Amino acid sequence: MKPQYRLKLFDFLSCLSDILDWISPLLNDHHKQVAMIAMRIADALELTAAEQNEIVCAGILHDIGAISLAERMETLKFEYTTGQTHAEMGYHLVNIFPPMSRAAELIRYHHVFWENGGGSTHKGNPVPVGSRILQLADRVALLIDRKKPVLSQTEAIKERIAGVSGSMLEP
Repeated sequence: MKPQYRLKLFDFLSCLSDILDWISPLLNDHHKQVAMIAMRIADALELTAAEQNEIVCAGILHDIGAISLAERMETLKFEYTTGQTHAEMGYHLVNIFPPMSRAAELIRYHHVFWENGGGSTHKGNPVPVGSRILQLADRVALLIDRKKPVLSQTEAIKERIAGVSGSMLEP
């Protein structure tokens, strides 16, 4: 009889996240950081525990579809506009694992710009609020300068986010 192994989903996803971030030191803990920021936003919006769990699971793998080094490095640009390709690829990669199907949907749309409400749907499909949260968390994570105390950066980050509210991000 073969031994059976039991893994906690979050532990497994955390390991995958580490592997994704090993591609470059610039990506170190990016996925986990996005997941934690997204969780805080979801909590502030009083989403259910199940919705928060889905957002964390999606956040920890949100850029899994960016396969090449060049594509991964492109995701580090704040004004990144070609993310839908890797988001779609990420959806397909994650969706093959049934317990992650809802998280896969969030990954699929995490780079759809709000465009003053025009981005509330994408190709006829509604963009989930969890995708909007991931997008915001991803942008915030990119604005954090890891060489400075994060609390000293809050005003600058809020200003930058406010500057794209309505166009890139849902207000």
